[in-house]
Amino acid sequence: MRRHISDGRETRIEGHAWILGTHSGRFISTCTEGNEGRFVADLIRPNCEWDEVKIDLLLLPFEKERVMNIRVSPNRPRDCWYWGFDWDIVYSVKMAYAMLLCSEALATKPNIAARVEGEFSKCSFCNSFAESSLHLFRDCRVAWWVWEGLGVEGVMEEGGSGVRDWVEVCWKGTVESKYGKFMVGYWALWELRNTVVFEGSDIDPEKVVRRMMDVLEEGDGMGTVAEGDVVGIGVVSRDGNGAVLWGLSIVRNQNWDPSMGEAVAILDGLQEVAQRGHRNVEIESGCLMVVEAL
Repeated sequence: MRRHISDGRETRIEGHAWILGTHSGRFISTCTEGNEGRFVADLIRPNCEWDEVKIDLLLLPFEKERVMNIRVSPNRPRDCWYWGFDWDIVYSVKMAYAMLLCSEALATKPNIAARVEGEFSKCSFCNSFAESSLHLFRDCRVAWWVWEGLGVEGVMEEGGSGVRDWVEVCWKGTVESKYGKFMVGYWALWELRNTVVFEGSDIDPEKVVRRMMDVLEEGDGMGTVAEGDVVGIGVVSRDGNGAVLWGLSIVRNQNWDPSMGEAVAILDGLQEVAQRGHRNVEIESGCLMVVEAL
């Protein structure tokens, strides 16, 4: 996972992978004394241009060139995570939801409550604490049962200032070959949570663990190939305050890659927007390739 720089306020100069054109996404030069723990925003001027003087003091010439080629957003949104493209990985819905987790954009109850008045916000598993991402996937006792059953050590004790730091630390420590137990455990918990919420299913962590162990044995930890040529597309429209206006769900008999599916979803959404007569529309997407193309 790598960081996409927008305003640089949440990405560390050292410690986060954010440099373009390198395998690791990190620097090989050593920051000068006193710069440890600084954020990328310290290298950006108020006019959204890179501060060459500061960069010259910190980085090697070829590293500076790569940083200067990173386009800083004039709109100054938050930095975000994205997957660095790898030909050896089949990108799937699981990976897209992992990015939503890192961005704290999953449809957890508190996130829904922020948009829908009166929505209950307690954890779907324990019903004792607010259903934050960290609680749902790390701190809840049901999460502990799943992680222990999968044999993923250390996930429950890992800290960090937020869910993104936690995910990054866990991801580094649980990758096996190109399949990750962390990804499987995260997906298992999210799937279990949704069956509890939408189907009223019983909470059975042991059953979930058995199913996920079968998935790992089949080599389906990070990516899957869909059975048949079917693509599901979803669009959600919100007003200026974040309240949901309407949603759109379409199933197409196609075999598109994720970026094409995202582009078609935007097209379908814009067509629906036009039919409804909306104006002043902003588009949000988790696909960096499509965002940059727009």
